[in-house]
Amino acid sequence: MAKLDLNSLDDEHVKFLINELKYPETHIDVNE
Repeated sequence: MAKLDLNSLDDEHVKFLINELKYPETHIDVNE
């Protein structure tokens, strides 16, 4: 599995991933 380079990711994407990890039971569609 490739190591994630957080510096190469979009900040909003990082926040979304962190939110998913913190609150896996909350599925919010950021595209809404």
